[in-house]
Amino acid sequence: MKILYLIPARGGSKGLPGKNIKKLNGKSLINHSIDFARNFASDDTICLSTDNIDIIDCALQNNYKVFLLIVRMGRPISTLL
Repeated sequence: MKILYLIPARGGSKGLPGKNIKKLNGKSLINHSIDFARNFASDDTICLSTDNIDIIDCALQNNYKVFLLIVRMGRPISTLL
């Protein structure tokens, strides 16, 4: 049995808009989270779940998997990018 490491990254922060793609020491916060997860797991067991295109772009530029959460008529529909 494999363990899936899921990193949820909502795009709708009210306190600090766009916080997941803001840079800290030259790297986005979401990339810091994924790199931290890589200390414990391989890429095939790390999955980023988000509803924000900017977070998706940031992750895909760094060859990370993204589990896209799409809400349609109040029901989530998801896909793996």
